[in-house]
Amino acid sequence: MSRRIGLRHVSYVARAAAIPTIRFQLREHDLGYAQHPDIRFLKPDPSVLRVDSYEGTFYPQGNGYVFRNFARSWLQGKKVRVRWSAYAMFLESYNIRISVFDGSYDRASMVDFPDPGFMILKGSGELAVIAWTRGPFDWTVLTSGVLNLSAGVLDDCCLMVRLNDYASYRKFWVDLDYIDILDAAESLLRREHFTASPTMEVTGTYHDYGYISSD
Repeated sequence: MSRRIGLRHVSYVARAAAIPTIRFQLREHDLGYAQHPDIRFLKPDPSVLRVDSYEGTFYPQGNGYVFRNFARSWLQGKKVRVRWSAYAMFLESYNIRISVFDGSYDRASMVDFPDPGFMILKGSGELAVIAWTRGPFDWTVLTSGVLNLSAGVLDDCCLMVRLNDYASYRKFWVDLDYIDILDAAESLLRREHFTASPTMEVTGTYHDYGYISSD
């Protein structure tokens, strides 16, 4: 069984200690809208990663990505479980999407993420949509169905959480408590609990990037 104490998650402690963590890449992306992005990867709680379209001196527009590449043959037939929440002042022009894409992506690549421009689709493009929502919503656990990635044509695939702010003009963020990879019977294979702090390799641009945790 599991329980919550504030925002700290106490769950299968002895077992989870043996579950490998998985490094996720972080990327800000300027899509070429009227305003530039201001995506910040923050830690509002020790075990929470926040992807924040930050409302500061201007109203930002753009994408924030949290993603991880896998061998497509390995992720085939697995499930994804996410504990997350989202905040938005108003239901305006933004969305949050969790998907699996064909091919691998590199946080530092200006080819994968043209500046400005839209993310480049590879191979068969988007292979699976796990969630698409606008929020806001309180903490909830989402478990996907069994992933069918057989339409892919490339060896690798990319699991991606995407925050898209294209005209919200208000505060907007998504919080991630953990992302799990499960087998079809929902046994835990991999977990990223986001207890580490983000390591930002490039900042002060409209295409900041970094990573969180380690393999």
